Order: sequence, then structure tokens, then C-alpha cells
Amino acid sequence: GGQKPVLLVGNHQLWGLDTALLVQGVYEGTGTLARGLAHPFVFQEGMVSGISLDGGRNALEVFGAVSVTPKNYYTLLSEGKVALLYPGGIAEAWDEKAATYRVVWPDPGVGGSDFVRAAAKFNATLV
Repeated sequence: GGQKPVLLVGNHQLWGLDTALLVQGVYEGTGTLARGLAHPFVFQEGMVSGISLDGGRNALEVFGAVSVTPKNYYTLLSEGKVALLYPGGIAEAWDEKAATYRVVWPDPGVGGSDFVRAAAKFNATLV
């Protein structure tokens, strides 16, 4: 796409309930659906987010979320989408100490900063 991508980067609060509020706020303020990159675990049947909507589709998928894979991340950026990423991931969302507002940053030695390089490649705006 010819549109410049936007990458929203944040830290989860307990159970990741903040994500729905952020997606809703972005949509109401801009009319744009922020596409969340979610751990494959949350797409499993039986998860709170695994509630079926719209002909059996997972609620997260209905609202634009995709599994957090390098391919999906690259695709969102290359198509000029608004992507939502929590570098601390599911470990941060399920951490009872999340209320301390600390950011869990991945180890750079295992690809933790690759998402920044990819965003730079597409000249994404980071928020």
C-alpha cells in the first residue's frame, strides 16, 4: 500500500483487557481499525477471546487481530496498516505485577528488537 504504516507499541495490563479499549479508542477517534498482533494461545477455543462470533469466527479475528508471526507483522506494515504490538506479549498480560506499569522488553539476542528494524524499513510511525 501507498499509505504509511503506524505501529502502536505498549505494555499490557493484567489479562490484556486494555487491548479492547485501545482498539475501540483508535477506531472511534480515527475510523481506522488497529490490527492487533496476538499470541496464538489467545485464538484457542475456550479462551475468553475465543468466543465465537460471525459464523464461528474468533472474536479477536472479527476485530482484525492476527497471530503474531513475522509474516503477519511484515504484511501489516507493507500494506500500510495500523498495527498494535505488545513486545512483552502474553507473559506480560498474565503477570500479576503488571499493575506496576513496567514494560517487559524482549531480549535483543533473540530477535527482541527486530520489530523496530522492520518498522524502520517501512518508515512506520511509532507511537
